[in-house]
Amino acid sequence: MTIFNTSIFATYILLPISPGNLEMILLSLLLLALAIILFLGRKYYILQHNSKRQTDSILNNIQDGVYRCDLDGNLIWVSPSALKILGVDSLEKVEHANVNDFYVDSTQREELLRRLREDGKAENYETLLERMDGRQIFVNCNASYWRDDNGKILGIEGVFRDITEQKRTKEALVESEEKYRSLVEGAAEVIFSVNYDGVFLFMNKIAARRLDGIPENFIGKTMWDLFPKHIADSQIVSIRNVFDSGIGRSSETVTILKGKKHKYITNLQPIKGNSGKISSVLGVAQDITSFVKAQQDLEIERDFVKSLIETASSLIVCLDKYATITMFNKAIEKLTGYSRDEVLGKSWADIFLPEDHCHHKINNFEDWIRKHPIDSLEGQIKTKSGELRTILWSNSTFFHPDSDDFTVIVVGQDITDRKIAEQERIESETRFNESLEYSRDILYRLNLKTNTYDYMSEAVFDISGFTPEEIIAGGADGVNARVHPDDRALHINYRNRLTESDWGERATYYIESRIKTKNGQYIWLGDRHVLVRDTDGEPLYIVGCARDITGQKKTEIRQKARLELLNNLRHTRDIDFCLELGCRAVYDSGLFERAVLTMHNDKKEIINIGYFGLEKAIVDAARNAPAPGDELIKKMTMDEFRISNSYFIPVESGVFETDFDRRIAQDHFENADDFSWRTGDELFVPVINEQNKIDGWLSVDTPFDRNRPTLETVGILEEIVDIVTQKIREIKTQAILWEKHKALVESEKKYRQLIDSSPDATAIFQNGRIVLINSAFVKLLGYTLEEMGGEDGFMKIIQKDELK
Repeated sequence: MTIFNTSIFATYILLPISPGNLEMILLSLLLLALAIILFLGRKYYILQHNSKRQTDSILNNIQDGVYRCDLDGNLIWVSPSALKILGVDSLEKVEHANVNDFYVDSTQREELLRRLREDGKAENYETLLERMDGRQIFVNCNASYWRDDNGKILGIEGVFRDITEQKRTKEALVESEEKYRSLVEGAAEVIFSVNYDGVFLFMNKIAARRLDGIPENFIGKTMWDLFPKHIADSQIVSIRNVFDSGIGRSSETVTILKGKKHKYITNLQPIKGNSGKISSVLGVAQDITSFVKAQQDLEIERDFVKSLIETASSLIVCLDKYATITMFNKAIEKLTGYSRDEVLGKSWADIFLPEDHCHHKINNFEDWIRKHPIDSLEGQIKTKSGELRTILWSNSTFFHPDSDDFTVIVVGQDITDRKIAEQERIESETRFNESLEYSRDILYRLNLKTNTYDYMSEAVFDISGFTPEEIIAGGADGVNARVHPDDRALHINYRNRLTESDWGERATYYIESRIKTKNGQYIWLGDRHVLVRDTDGEPLYIVGCARDITGQKKTEIRQKARLELLNNLRHTRDIDFCLELGCRAVYDSGLFERAVLTMHNDKKEIINIGYFGLEKAIVDAARNAPAPGDELIKKMTMDEFRISNSYFIPVESGVFETDFDRRIAQDHFENADDFSWRTGDELFVPVINEQNKIDGWLSVDTPFDRNRPTLETVGILEEIVDIVTQKIREIKTQAILWEKHKALVESEKKYRQLIDSSPDATAIFQNGRIVLINSAFVKLLGYTLEEMGGEDGFMKIIQKDELK
């Protein structure tokens, strides 16, 4: 609505100008100007209101967020879309917020400010923000300075867009392309594409490698460039069929690579271009050469396994998931009495399990097998005759990949006899454990913190002569002091390694060493023990059981000495050395420290001698001394001194009250008891020849155990003498045979010389052949031995009419 009209304006304009009218005119002009101002103001308001509505509508509907902040980053204003992007549900929540609160990395905010300072703006700047709900988003931001009408910088204003999904999509695309590239290049198959003319457009690395190159070497070349003509001709036919039909195909093909034949399964698929027409054919070829060979090998192996199953001594059965028998080998046929045809397709439980032995593993066979695909168990089966046999079964399961079926391969061993033996063993162990209560083994516990014994059993007295109280009082140091000097370092080092190592608790350890008893003799102890640690893993106790193994060790030592004696005798032909080896074996057996072994003639003169532990001068003096008289020998060999085939003459017998010249003096011995060796005791072992006569003697003294000889000791000495004697007989026999051989050779030589010197023509026949002719024969008939040596040699000199 207007407040004036043209008629009024015209009316006033037509008034004559006069002082009175001038005021009216000015007033009218003033009113007109006011009306125009009001009209334009209203028009501006309407335009401004419409512009604000349009701006608000744009800001409310655009996806981009718009913000304005001061130079310190305090937010002054944000658009609704910016609130939505930042996960803020109301403007009040960001009135006092700072843009720095939304940056995940503050350095990215600093980078934005740097760009603004240098360029006055920042365009397409990507950064990572954190929404109010904690979710992180990527945004693309354009920012610039906000200025007043005079150009003064008041703050920063900008527009940003959530590009999280876009970025993820781009990354997924890159990842997809990379996966496709990796798939193609990393595939084990040959991948290629060709056009209608057989030109290679693409080839992956594995394909190029098969051709001994890289893809760039072959792309652009034809199939005929790379393969023999007949191969290329065959392949192009398949490729063009795909071009012409538009249908992919798969087939087995043969090609030649590096001079070798390869078999492939090749899949060809048409590839259409932008025009919708087929532009190329994509080929994926898998080399099945090794697979074909493996299949052939598998058939061979299958036949072998089948044969193996049939010939195996183990019981082999195959069951399906219902415990139905699907395979039954000959071994279980023989054990059970059932033939294969009688059991195939039937339930294992119905035929073989005794009624009182059925259990949940059979009732829920499928579930149990799926939980225990590999397992072992022991159970009884019933044979056709009704006999129960105990079988140790082991099963493994093959799950079929294309169904929920499976096959259980069960292998069994008949342990019925073993179970009986095991039961007998258990009963025997029970009896043994009961007898352990009365064992003579030494039981002890050594406290490693105090290096003293907390416990020592009474058996220590019977073995060592020391009471348990004496051992406990001396502690571990007292025991170590009684260890044999040769074993002491080993004993101490072993103890240190035991306590310092990280060997597990309750592991069993064992050591053997020699210990001096109270009477001064050394015995062998076998010490089996465990190391006990405290809660911190530190060594706490050694709990052990020590046993007297002197007899066992002596047997081991003597067996070793015997083997060494036999081995050394093999390499000698000297009788004196054989005798010396025998004396050394006596020492190595741990029996006596000194030994002399002699061989004599009928006059009792020593012709061969060996010794150990004695000085040569002493032995030589005894060797050259007169032999003992018959009367002394008669006394020495009386039955009262006989032990086996040997003779022990105790000093108290008085046989040697008067020394004979061949006797060697002994060291002095303390007499501990009636069983101890005494100075003057003598032990002789005779050397018996084939005529059961004495050819020599083994004389020993100074026993290691300081005891008089037992039957066992004499038996070992006699065995050593027998071994040496047998070798000497062998040497003598070989010497006799050698002398006979030399005499025979000499006799034959003389015989030939006699024949050759004869004036008569002489020929010697052997088995119808002439083997020797003399010079007179050659001179008379003109034939040499080579010419007469054949079977027809005699025919050359006999006339046919005189043949008969």
